[in-house]
Amino acid sequence: VAQAREQYRLLYEWIERQEPMRLTEVVRLVAEASSVLGVLHGAQRLHGDVGLRALALSPEGRVRVYGAGAAAESMWRNELGSGVVAGMDRLEFQSRQGQEVRAVGLLLHRLLMGRVLPCGEDLADAAALQHWHLEWREPLPYRINDPLKALAAKSLAMSPQEGFLSARSLGEALAAWRDDA
Repeated sequence: VAQAREQYRLLYEWIERQEPMRLTEVVRLVAEASSVLGVLHGAQRLHGDVGLRALALSPEGRVRVYGAGAAAESMWRNELGSGVVAGMDRLEFQSRQGQEVRAVGLLLHRLLMGRVLPCGEDLADAAALQHWHLEWREPLPYRINDPLKALAAKSLAMSPQEGFLSARSLGEALAAWRDDA
């Protein structure tokens, strides 16, 4: 495990070194992280620590989400056979799931802005804030078109009617944008 981990570099290390990423690579990274989160959420699990220390890149550009396996340890099965996080009712789980989706959206926005992210920042806690207003301050490191700006805004929407219902749907939308880019 240690050898495999050494091949990957944590996202905050890429950011600290200010290694350039193409716009499509930024979108791919966030889409893949969303897909992993979507698998967890589909299994009624939460990651619990979405942030820069949880995402890593291989030299080939593969994305790894650390801590995703640990989420399975906090599971129990109810009488109906559907998984829920221990000690959490369904509404609370859905709320926390939405927080994790918005955390990935916040990561997307900050990467698109080229802002340095504090490596210890808890993105899920930051995404839980009720009032998000996306600002696209010039100069931006990328030429961001309106459809991608709209995806970033939707990824941070507090209401399920306005935002993504799942991390999987966010990942699929980003992958579709990347394929069209």
